[in-house]
Amino acid sequence: MRFSLLSTFAALSSVAVLIASATELSIANAPLWLLGQVGTVEASVAAAMKVDLASLDLTFGAALKEYS
Repeated sequence: MRFSLLSTFAALSSVAVLIASATELSIANAPLWLLGQVGTVEASVAAAMKVDLASLDLTFGAALKEYS
């Protein structure tokens, strides 16, 4: 469960860093801006996919446990 949340956050953070770089945002202002963008993107993706992230993480965790 934790692994999928961390990897999702890392992927969204990477995208936000690329956007920040492309728009030449100040590095000093980037952390607060990135946090806002990551939350917005994550909520938008979840809404578009109509997926409950908590249940998805539980399913993913159960699958890992089964195959390990």
